[in-house]
Amino acid sequence: CVLGPEPRQLTAEEARVLRQLADLVVEELELRRAARQLETRLQETRDVLERRELQHSGEFLAVTADLQRQIAERQRTERALVHTERFFTALIQTGLDVVLVLDPEGRAKFASPSVEHMLGLPPEVLMGQSVFDYIVPEDRGATRSALMRLVERETGAQDGVSGRMMHRDGSIRTFEAIGRNMLADPDVEGMVIN
Repeated sequence: CVLGPEPRQLTAEEARVLRQLADLVVEELELRRAARQLETRLQETRDVLERRELQHSGEFLAVTADLQRQIAERQRTERALVHTERFFTALIQTGLDVVLVLDPEGRAKFASPSVEHMLGLPPEVLMGQSVFDYIVPEDRGATRSALMRLVERETGAQDGVSGRMMHRDGSIRTFEAIGRNMLADPDVEGMVIN
């Protein structure tokens, strides 16, 4: 029935158009409901992604902060190492005491600059040379025995010896030395004599 000034019966064509219009309205309502559901899902997805992004950003910031802390610590350690190295180098270079590192046979692996005062020879001349060549013949046996005793003892053991050495100018120099077995120490691998 069509409402108007006078009610009347719908024609078949009008009923068909009215049904199509009703179908379109229903379809529009369903599309709007689906769009709202999609918007809701999209917002939920955005929220999840935002939470993940914040979580990953937080993890990234934590990792970055930890790396910065490690780098700063390493730089402090490296500065301390350089300072310590310079300090001990200065002690060895300017000290009056002779410091030698010998292999188990008595050959010099290291000699401090002060050895030049003791023997009249620069340290590099002693490298690979037997220190027994510079000890007066009468004292060589006792000095060699003291070194061999030290070689046979455990790492860190120490022993003392005294004797006489020949200076390059022919004069005789008396020495007293303490040796420490550092053969097993990978940083030294020798007998430290001073």
